[in-house]
Amino acid sequence: MVGYFLNISISAVLFLLGSGGFLLYDSVAQSGPSQLPEVLGGATLLALGLILVSLPAKLAVSWMRAERAARHRSSSW
Repeated sequence: MVGYFLNISISAVLFLLGSGGFLLYDSVAQSGPSQLPEVLGGATLLALGLILVSLPAKLAVSWMRAERAARHRSSSW
């Protein structure tokens, strides 16, 4: 279950970071009437991607701590 969640969250993070970066780059490179909504949308997607990076990172850290604790328990016998 953890691996499935990790795969989905990494895919979502990459999608959000990529699309947010593209929208920001595209809207800053070309000026026009839709520049403000594109900048706001790109910044929002980029911020969501950066926030969602913490979820798989926290999950991986907690999994590594649990593995280390289990290894320590099994070696003490």
